[in-house]
Amino acid sequence: MSRRQDRQRRTEIPSVRLPWWETSWLRRLGVGLIGAKIFLVPLLFDVSADIPFTVAKTLLSHALTYALVGVMLGLLVLYRRLFPVWSWLHVPVAAFLAANVLATLFAANWTVALFGAHARMLGLATVVDGVVLYFAIVFMIRTRLEAIAVVGAGLAGSAPNTSRS
Repeated sequence: MSRRQDRQRRTEIPSVRLPWWETSWLRRLGVGLIGAKIFLVPLLFDVSADIPFTVAKTLLSHALTYALVGVMLGLLVLYRRLFPVWSWLHVPVAAFLAANVLATLFAANWTVALFGAHARMLGLATVVDGVVLYFAIVFMIRTRLEAIAVVGAGLAGSAPNTSRS
């Protein structure tokens, strides 16, 4: 081997083939939905509503949750073995969800149990929303860059508006 070939071999960047899971457009869409949810929900309010913050935030959050559920089901169909990641942290989350479902089943007022009072909207639907967000983050965010992007979206969504009229 000549010195030139040896130098080229040393400076050549090895081509690493990422698994199909890492390059999946559906997973990237899910990461984008997570970032959008974390960024947009704190910013949204409706000044024409009787309660300007709660209803608008809940509707947007639930709509993005439906999209996240669709993406996760699509990923489950496409990548059966790569998609679910087991952790013991899932057990308390599932137990919390089961306790809320059980409390909803035995509630005196099912409407309040499912959707919560109008002023706060903290019913079973909101608990399911949070559980879906948890599993979406655990299952879809796999690289440091994705984690930084989602944390950055959360920080950008919580930044104060310093412009004055």
